[in-house]
Amino acid sequence: MQRLLFLAITLWLQSCSLLSPKPAEILPGKWIVTTATRDGKPTPTLTGLYLEFQQPDLLMTNIAGTPENMKFALDGNRIQQRGGSVDVDFEIVEISEESMQLSTIIYGATFLITFNRQAPQ
Repeated sequence: MQRLLFLAITLWLQSCSLLSPKPAEILPGKWIVTTATRDGKPTPTLTGLYLEFQQPDLLMTNIAGTPENMKFALDGNRIQQRGGSVDVDFEIVEISEESMQLSTIIYGATFLITFNRQAPQ
């Protein structure tokens, strides 16, 4: 009986993970900042920021103030941005087809950034 219950729970958990989209499947596209906090307080510093993920590893962003191309890697729930004027590691807090929340530390400040996906044009 215990084995049957264990097997049922294991299969259910595996089916849940198979149905939920993975960050790599959702990430491609352009994401625009909707809100941002710096050390827990709202900040306008990142107003207008966008991240545009293109496969397999190209990231277009204006994080340093002007648009530039960078490389990115997805490692679990971590997005590593490299090769531009600012290297940043983002932790994916939440992600869905429509929105994404990332946290990061930039120059010693902790940011929590919420993005919405820009509809294709």
